[in-house]
Amino acid sequence: MIKSAYSVIKTKKITMTSQFYEKYFSFEKIFESDWYISLKSGENELAILNPEHESIPEKFKGKSNGSEMLLNFETDEVDTLYRTFKEDERKIHLELRDEPWGQRHFISEDPNGIAVDVIKVIPPSQEFLKQYSDC
Repeated sequence: MIKSAYSVIKTKKITMTSQFYEKYFSFEKIFESDWYISLKSGENELAILNPEHESIPEKFKGKSNGSEMLLNFETDEVDTLYRTFKEDERKIHLELRDEPWGQRHFISEDPNGIAVDVIKVIPPSQEFLKQYSDC
């Protein structure tokens, strides 16, 4: 049985990346070294790893652009975070908007260029409501 699963961001920008997730998403450091930082916010975990560390197999060393990754952060404070991102002049790739499938969200990026989708769940349109299961 799996006890936990979490994303690990490979980057040489260890400190900058940690500061980004601490500032905007209230993560706190639970472990810190010069090559790895583990963050936690409630039950959510995120780790940051230097892609050149000796524990990384050669095939995966140095690959850290993150363009194939999208991190979702669900919050009731999407409007507040959007204003903060704008005030801090963070790049916004998708302006804040409501989606018919039941999301109010915007998309930005972290210091590594990893897409960050900040979401508030809202009621879906009637068209999309029927696509949700009762689970």
